[in-house]
Amino acid sequence: FRLVSFSTDVEQFRPEWTRAAGTDLHAAAQWLEGLRATGGTNIEAGLRTALDVRVPSARLGVVLFMTDGAATVGVRDAAQLADLAAAERAGQR
Repeated sequence: FRLVSFSTDVEQFRPEWTRAAGTDLHAAAQWLEGLRATGGTNIEAGLRTALDVRVPSARLGVVLFMTDGAATVGVRDAAQLADLAAAERAGQR
């Protein structure tokens, strides 16, 4: 799994895929507990970061994208954001 947080800026729990077990899950839960709503809403950067790392061929990549508001930083148009997500997927499932 991967976790990406976005506001004005983007942060990642880890830049690579993480095994969903044991201490990794505990560390991820702690990282999530530390998140705070601050700054703007940069959906563009969040999408780019979430879709930047290729999914291993034996895995099904799923992006669960949650936001607390409309885009206020970067690309703000919903149609442009949808086009960006489709382009960033670049042939992935």
